[in-house]
Amino acid sequence: MGMKKEEMTPQERADKYIKAVRKYLTDKFEKIEPSWEGQLNILYEMYLTFLQAKDVIKRDGVCVLDRYGVLKKNPAFDICKDCSNQITKIVGNFALSPFAKSKIKELEDEGDSADIIKGLLSN
Repeated sequence: MGMKKEEMTPQERADKYIKAVRKYLTDKFEKIEPSWEGQLNILYEMYLTFLQAKDVIKRDGVCVLDRYGVLKKNPAFDICKDCSNQITKIVGNFALSPFAKSKIKELEDEGDSADIIKGLLSN
């Protein structure tokens, strides 16, 4: 039986996620364009960092003591937020979200879907 989600390390979860993204893109567009690699690498790093920050929050709690002994929001929350924003943007660029898929659907009548994804990634 496979490992439970909680038992997987952030690295393993990120590896599994990016593998699924690559499979989706390959199935949809037949290949991954070299120009997409940078965005895929950023997506992987942002997702890995997000998972690591999430684990820090889980381990240390929502609030932590600062150097003066004052209870403050865990700084990992800001890391999660920043990574989440980047992930959302990249996922949208690759048409991996329902919103992005609906936008692609609207544009598919106007041209080739491979050209559309290239156009989205060039922004």
